[in-house]
Amino acid sequence: MDLVFLLVPVLFFLAWVVFGFEILSKLCKKLKKPEREVGFAITLADFFLISFLISMSVLFGSSIGNRVAEVLTENESEQVFISMGVLHFIVVGAVFLFLKKSDSKPRLFWEKSAGFLKIALGSAGYFFGLFSLIALVSLFWNVALTVWGVEIEPQEVVEYFRDVDGGMKFFALFSVMFLAPVSEELVFRGVMYGGLKNRLGAVFSAVIVSVLFAAVHFSLPAFMPIFVLSLLLIAVYERYGDLRASMVVHSLFNSLMSLLMLVDENFINV
Repeated sequence: MDLVFLLVPVLFFLAWVVFGFEILSKLCKKLKKPEREVGFAITLADFFLISFLISMSVLFGSSIGNRVAEVLTENESEQVFISMGVLHFIVVGAVFLFLKKSDSKPRLFWEKSAGFLKIALGSAGYFFGLFSLIALVSLFWNVALTVWGVEIEPQEVVEYFRDVDGGMKFFALFSVMFLAPVSEELVFRGVMYGGLKNRLGAVFSAVIVSVLFAAVHFSLPAFMPIFVLSLLLIAVYERYGDLRASMVVHSLFNSLMSLLMLVDENFINV
């Protein structure tokens, strides 16, 4: 009986992985005929403009966020999420200012908002189909790190999340599920990938952006899964030609991780 209880989830996961590879194959075929081409020819002036705006928004956003957090609470973990929330808002504002002032006129979204339901449902389908592959990569990556003698520790944000409760827990969830996906997609997939693609090509740009995206999470155990997640986000963005597609997938990923931690705080260690 114990063997049955062990085999059932293993077989289910293996079937999910096979299904994930099938979905990946279909996604790759769709990428040959995307809904709309993404990317834009970024000028040198726009490069310096977005670099300045992002740098200033991170610098001042962190400073303002820290001050606001210190006024509102003395709990360090709560301060982290308040500061992160303020930072995300400021970064989003900086990117939209760039989109308005840019000479390159990047188009990150479909002009017809009626297509969003199609985008959201399709993106959600890809996410639930391909999540098994992210889990598989995470499993092998953590096994490899263990063999190499690397201590597996959770991301700091996971520890902070476990330390907040009450109303701040809901704000932390809102920040992780919605604010972070919006700001990070605008910066990494929208501006960085979109600007690099026309100069370096899709593959090289995707690798560079994904390495940077994984690196800024400052967690070696999470590096490879987040790298693969970023490639998936770029693929979904390319599939629909609308950044809201990758925002939906990113939000679903963060939401699933957060909900799993709410169910069992020891479930996620990366």
